[in-house]
Amino acid sequence: MKVEIEQATKLVTVAEMAALEKAADAAGHSYATMMEWAGRGVAESILVRYANLGVVTVLTGPGNNGGDGLVCARYLRAAGVPVRVYLWKRRTEPAHDYQQHYAKIRALQIPTAHADDDGDFTTLRAWLAET
Repeated sequence: MKVEIEQATKLVTVAEMAALEKAADAAGHSYATMMEWAGRGVAESILVRYANLGVVTVLTGPGNNGGDGLVCARYLRAAGVPVRVYLWKRRTEPAHDYQQHYAKIRALQIPTAHADDDGDFTTLRAWLAET
C-alpha cells in the first residue's frame, strides 16, 4: 500500500539556509539540536512513506547533512528498522560537534563502515545490494 503525503515544498538557496540556521542558533537552538530535529524528521518521513522496510543503509558525508543522517539512523533503529551507516569523508573524533551523534549510533551497535577503509568499495557495494 502506498501512502500519499501532501505537503508544501519549500526551496531555499544555500545562503538562505545558512542564514536560517544562523538565526536559529542565535535564538538558542544549537546546531546539534537542529541536527537532532532534522534527522528525526527524515526518519519519521521514511517510516510514514515506506511500510515493511528491509535493511536501510544511510550514506553520510562530511557536512551537517551527514550529521542529520547519523541521527536518522538512530531513530530508524529505535523504530526497529535494521540500519547501518556508511561514512564518506566523515571525521569521527570527539573534537567535532557531530561526534556525539556518531557516538550514539556506535553505542547502539549500529554497523558502520568508513570509505577510507573500503578502498575498492566492496562493503558499500554489498550493503547497497542488500538495501
